[in-house]
Amino acid sequence: MNWQKWQIDHPFLSGLIVVAESAAVGAALDVTANGVDFTKDGIKHAATIVVTAVVVAMRNYLKTNAADLKKLAEKE
Repeated sequence: MNWQKWQIDHPFLSGLIVVAESAAVGAALDVTANGVDFTKDGIKHAATIVVTAVVVAMRNYLKTNAADLKKLAEKE
């Protein structure tokens, strides 16, 4: 299956993936730009920051998207 077709067929899930991907890349770039300690503890700390950013972004997407869907349903 083509990724673009899948996105069209599953807009909610594809939006969630895009948000998670964007948060991961943004957090990883931020951690890298501010210096990464490549010891075991440094990588663990960087991974914690990236995972936290992804979780918070996904949570926000799920909360706001549900509200947006409710508003759309009320208009119909």
